Amino acid sequence: MLIRRLKASETQTSLQMSEFAFQFELNEKERLQQLEDDQPEHTWVIEEENEIVSKATVLPLHVYFNGKVVPMGGVSGVVTWPEHRRGGYVKKLLSHSLNEMREQGQVLSFLYPFSIPFYRKFGWELFADTEILTLEKHQLPKRETYEGTIRRLTKDDPLIVDEVYQAWAKKYAGTIDRDSE
Repeated sequence: MLIRRLKASETQTSLQMSEFAFQFELNEKERLQQLEDDQPEHTWVIEEENEIVSKATVLPLHVYFNGKVVPMGGVSGVVTWPEHRRGGYVKKLLSHSLNEMREQGQVLSFLYPFSIPFYRKFGWELFADTEILTLEKHQLPKRETYEGTIRRLTKDDPLIVDEVYQAWAKKYAGTIDRDSE
């Protein structure tokens, strides 16, 4: 068993693993875009007998915490081929990834789990939850008029949107300090 980084020549295999595990299929245009955007250096794999059997991606991100920007490892794309499951591969990959995050100074790690109890075993805990509310029209406040102007933005004007987002994000813990990507 070898734990190593994904090679650029293996991004197609990595994408196939994700499609299989997460039950989605990209069209040709989406596939080409994904392959172009992939950064294999962020993905750890376990190789056995010259075959990738498991993988996990750790994205180098930053989040706001108490008004400060903190390095965070965003875990995604954790996959093991079905015939290799229950062999401890995910445990080894996550342990390896957490050690690497520590070495990189990423003091926090977030993920969007398929199962909270599964990842809780590895040290992750629930940070946020979603609540769905259904309102009827009469429960909404009456429309008010406001002074000011409205200016429509285009996709070519991202800096204004970024300024608004950053001002909002700094007020909360766990919001991503987004960059142009």
